[in-house]
Formats: sequence, structure tokens, C-alpha cells
Amino acid sequence: MTECSKIDIREALPDFMHGALDADARDRVEVHLDACVSCTAELMLLQQVRQLVVTPAVNAARIGSAIAPYRRHRRWLDGVSLRVAAAFLIAAVGFSAVAVTHRPQVHAHVSTGVQSSIAPASTGVALVSVMDLSDEHLQQLIGEMDQLEAVPLEDPEPVVSGGEEGGL
Repeated sequence: MTECSKIDIREALPDFMHGALDADARDRVEVHLDACVSCTAELMLLQQVRQLVVTPAVNAARIGSAIAPYRRHRRWLDGVSLRVAAAFLIAAVGFSAVAVTHRPQVHAHVSTGVQSSIAPASTGVALVSVMDLSDEHLQQLIGEMDQLEAVPLEDPEPVVSGGEEGGL
């Protein structure tokens, strides 16, 4: 038996069998089935498979009655939980404000002669705060940075994968 070349009809056969097609599509499939032996045989095979498949019966009413009804919490509990959440929020904001205002600061002189706060980083690099510098000092600092050379003093070591030297 040869397969039908009308793929759209073949794909519509399961929906046709279950009655899930609209009137126009159903009529198109019926007209095609009258003329095509291959699609008629495929529809009969789908119907045989459907009869062999056992579908369990689901008693939705019994399942629904076994589920406990929804009960809303008492109103005072809602108010208490809202107050507790608000207290945590206020405490978190307060602690973060204290942490920001009392962070350790080291004062140092920048080459411009203006004092700024420098916070040491864990890698040994200092982060400079330029919030208190004037426009002239910032322009001078930018000029000094432009004069810095950013070329490494020596070539970097070649990267060797773990497999070439015994691995990690």
C-alpha cells in the first residue's frame, strides 16, 4: 500500500476520528476518504488502536469532595504578619544606613594636592572617590592619567592547558 501525498489530510485523521474538526475540514476529509484507499486504511488502523487502548475512568466529583475546603487565615494573623514584615524592612534599611555611614575610610593625598577618600580593595588596588574634587582638579587628574603608559613591562606567560604538562 502506498502512502497518500496529502499530508494535511493524513495529519487531520486523528482529529476527524475524535470529531474535533470544524464542518469545512470534516467535509474535505470525508471527500478525500471516499477517493483514497490509503487514508481510509490509516483511519481504520487508528480506530482499531483507539479500541485497544483502555482509558481509566476518573471520578472528578469524588476527587473534588476528598479535598479539604479552603479556609482563609484569621484577620489578626494577616495584620501580625504584615507588621512583622514591616519591622524587618525597617530594620534592614536602618542597618544598611548605619553600615554605609560607618564604613572604614582612609584619607590620602592625591597628586593634585586635594584630600579624597580611598577604600582599599581586597586585591591591593585602591578605589579613589573623586566626589569631593573640583572640576579643575578632575581635569588635572584626567591629564595625568592620559600620560600613564599602559604597556606591560614584560610579555605575559604563555597559557598551557592542563593536558600538556601532566594536568591538574
